[in-house]
Amino acid sequence: MNKAIEAARNLEAFFDVDSFYYDSFDEKEVKEASPVWVFLDEINTADCMGLFKEIICDRTMNGEPLPSNLVVLAACNPYRLRNSKFSKSSALAKPSEWKDEKDTLSRLVYRVYPLPESMKLYSWDFGTLSILDEQSYVRTLVTTRLSNIPIYPQLPSAIIYAHKFLRSFYDEISAVSLRDVIRCITIYRFFCSQKEVTPVQAAVLSVAHCYYYRLPRDQNEHKSFVKDISKELNCTEQYFEATINYFQKKYIEAMSIRAGVAQNQALKENVFMMLVCIMNKIPLIVVGKPGSSKTLAVSLIRDNFTKTTKSKDSIELGFKEVYMVPFQCTRLSTPEGIEHRFHDAIE
Repeated sequence: MNKAIEAARNLEAFFDVDSFYYDSFDEKEVKEASPVWVFLDEINTADCMGLFKEIICDRTMNGEPLPSNLVVLAACNPYRLRNSKFSKSSALAKPSEWKDEKDTLSRLVYRVYPLPESMKLYSWDFGTLSILDEQSYVRTLVTTRLSNIPIYPQLPSAIIYAHKFLRSFYDEISAVSLRDVIRCITIYRFFCSQKEVTPVQAAVLSVAHCYYYRLPRDQNEHKSFVKDISKELNCTEQYFEATINYFQKKYIEAMSIRAGVAQNQALKENVFMMLVCIMNKIPLIVVGKPGSSKTLAVSLIRDNFTKTTKSKDSIELGFKEVYMVPFQCTRLSTPEGIEHRFHDAIE
């Protein structure tokens, strides 16, 4: 990265914190009020650790003492190297292919800076949820968030197993989190809202969408996952895969596809993943080599789900209209350009 640009961004981060403090707190009000808490989240993602050290350890801001009743609480992400297996899973780059050896943050699980030694005295390692706690969270989330629709009894145990499998496969505790549980529940609810979809089908499709498609298809672990997750869902392997294939085909057939377009497996999977995410407002990054139908899938969705092009089949499936605002990223793309495009979409 250009040193001038990096310095400007670091300075901008500094003034963000500076402005947050001075704009948010009136000195008189703070002095007269009860204890006031300031929460600084993910502090080690910003390259101004010296300022955070001053605030937290020295209780000063640019040399000025903080009000005595101002309590500062901060959170940070762990500073851990990512293993090669988890890095490869992203399909973005292998460790041996990293071009910029100076970008040490790219080797970490989270792009964070190390804490100053003096700050470590104030840190407390929260650690991770125990297996029993996570299982309890999963069951509670499923029960409370799906209280008004039929719940497939084996859904919680299938989610728990999927988490265990992915963490073991990638040898990385952060490969999955409770966010994945909430995502799976959201998608389960979506499939249950569609006509003639049974709870067991909804469970298969939601688990497949959140976990199955993360695994590489050319390894034995993929087959192992299908075998074991089918047992957790109390269905056969054939039923699990047949259900996925049936709905992929059903979604494709609800679209008008021009002659000459091959309805291969890659296209079906891309359309399935994209449509479900779009309808549920879930972010999605599709990673694949050139020619793997990524752009084609986007084009088909754009051409088939506008107000005037939606088919009767897609309406019966409960799909909403889609208005697409593209942005072509390049090496010359800037944050301002992306932000401007977002404003265009909102307007």
